[in-house]
Amino acid sequence: MTTGKYEQQRSEHNGKPVAVAQASSCFCNRDFTVDDLVSFYGKKKLFSAKNCPLPQEQRNIELLTRKLNYTMNKFGINTCLRKAHFLAQIEAETLFATTEEYSSGWDYDNSTHEDGHKKYVLFKKDPIKYATYEKYKRNFYRYEECIAHGHNVKGFGPKYKGRGLIQLTWKDNYEDFFKKLKELGEKEQDISNPYIVAKELHLSCLSAGWYWRNKSALGDLNKFADEDDLIAISAGVNGGSNGFEHRKVNVKKIIKLMKIRECCNNLSVTSIGTYKFKNSNLYKNPRWRKIYEKKFIKYDD
Repeated sequence: MTTGKYEQQRSEHNGKPVAVAQASSCFCNRDFTVDDLVSFYGKKKLFSAKNCPLPQEQRNIELLTRKLNYTMNKFGINTCLRKAHFLAQIEAETLFATTEEYSSGWDYDNSTHEDGHKKYVLFKKDPIKYATYEKYKRNFYRYEECIAHGHNVKGFGPKYKGRGLIQLTWKDNYEDFFKKLKELGEKEQDISNPYIVAKELHLSCLSAGWYWRNKSALGDLNKFADEDDLIAISAGVNGGSNGFEHRKVNVKKIIKLMKIRECCNNLSVTSIGTYKFKNSNLYKNPRWRKIYEKKFIKYDD
């Protein structure tokens, strides 16, 4: 972590150096420095995957630090625990290797599943006659999901596949995000050009902040961060337990380096940094418990 009374950091608004007071207080309502992020993530080559469309000049820790601070300020990710969990999750999602999903996106396309959908409809009408069509069950539901998200034109799957630091996916979600950008006074974006979310680090970061507050599977993730509920947050971001151990290592490290236990005066929980399924909001909700218990309980501290 940085030390000393002041350090220079570049303003998000005009790029000019500004003095930032380095108090011994916590990180609630205080920006991170480049050194802070390096301590969290280590020194790594950023956005180096072959598929990453970010321009070379945007692949640096200085710009990433500024854009993450800007995003957290914009979306009220403004307490120590909220920041720690947000930073832990965005690194786990992409490893900061790319801003675009690796897969082609055709699994999000209605045309991929249309034939299977029709066959499963026949199976539902006559399970005996069309018994061999039972295997198309996933195609049936995936097709319905595609249509529900506005993917009714061939090619929309690849066009609106995952982009940004928390992989913004589906046409309707891009529409909602672009609408929010306009409300926030950001530059207006055209829904016909979703590719820009992966090509501009500013939008890659903002899309993650928007998802965190508005579009996760469990709703606003700030409320779970306030309770240090890593398990619920991971389910909200990822939909399951993929990469959970990595997410756990991340947040424990960041909590320690931020000295949240020692310095933060805004904690609403008495204990942080220990994660058991029975203490999660997922356990307390019968419906969520049924969905997630087997996925997470094996990772209990």
